[in-house]
Amino acid sequence: MRRYGLIAGLVAAAAAVALAAAPAGAAVTWTVVPAPPPSVAVWAAVSARTDSDAWAIAIGSRTTPLIARWNGTAWSQVTGPTVTGAVSTVPYAVSASSASDAWLVGRTSKLHQTSALAAHWNGTSWSVVAVPSGGSLLRSVVDISPTVAYAVGNTAAVQWNGTSWSAFAVPAPGGAAPVNLDAVAGDSASDVWITGQYFDTATSADEPFTAHWNGATWASVPVPVNGAELFGLTVISPSVAWAVGNNLNGTAFTENWNGSSWQVVPNPAQGLLLSVTATGAGNVTAVGHNTTANGPTAAIIISWNGSSWVNDSVPVVGATEELFSASAAPGGTITWALGSSTSSAGAVSSLLLRNG
Repeated sequence: MRRYGLIAGLVAAAAAVALAAAPAGAAVTWTVVPAPPPSVAVWAAVSARTDSDAWAIAIGSRTTPLIARWNGTAWSQVTGPTVTGAVSTVPYAVSASSASDAWLVGRTSKLHQTSALAAHWNGTSWSVVAVPSGGSLLRSVVDISPTVAYAVGNTAAVQWNGTSWSAFAVPAPGGAAPVNLDAVAGDSASDVWITGQYFDTATSADEPFTAHWNGATWASVPVPVNGAELFGLTVISPSVAWAVGNNLNGTAFTENWNGSSWQVVPNPAQGLLLSVTATGAGNVTAVGHNTTANGPTAAIIISWNGSSWVNDSVPVVGATEELFSASAAPGGTITWALGSSTSSAGAVSSLLLRNG
């Protein structure tokens, strides 16, 4: 199940009506935080650079993306980029390397033509930056420095060199071409990971894979799961990374990179995991939601305490809740989780949760 289809459906319905450091076994407390205006927005993607500097974007189709920034005390709206001639823009992800360097990616539509969107924050304002043609959207971005950034979406992969974006090929197992690219993350210019899917002729199905950049070349790296899709990715160090997702029967997967291979790590989640983040190797958070044939039911938050994954208690604020994105700054004390809640009457609202 594609997370973007879920989010798009949520927005349509709305229009119609880091884990803080904790010892093993300690309770993790999540609190509800007031969402920035407007009340109709669903703030569904977040990226924290520090405990006092984070960005959030609202998922939905508007001529100008809705963006908010955390200053250590409160969230407030920031004027988004204007796409000349656009009838709609849909942001998917945001990432920052400094207070004056951030990227937002998504898609934009002009006269029934949809193309990828990239916009840059220079410390004062957001502006649209051209990306290579050929991609209809970018769904994930990592901003490593003013001269190094990567973004992926569908089958498109682009890199920023400080002056312009250029396309590059992502290697899949057996020389196959990727059929989907879900996430990109990295902790340095020489340690970047991408998750995606490729068509495996042996199983006649789309299978998950990862690709790694070591500063010189990209290499395909296999993962030990069949029939799955890995939606979330976080890179802590060259020897520690996590990827999360699920397979077609709803089994949630958490996979750990140990410096030499990916290993499946058991977790207690019973649903869809969409995002993962960390303040350090012993403090990792993954979020998502339970789901049935009738749709999402309850939000999921699981925490890695250095030895095992455990379920966190999630505040119940509606008839159903779902979480799309989580983010924490390396070495920080605050973890954010963003999503939505739906009342018994069907009204959809933003759900902002904070730990720390």
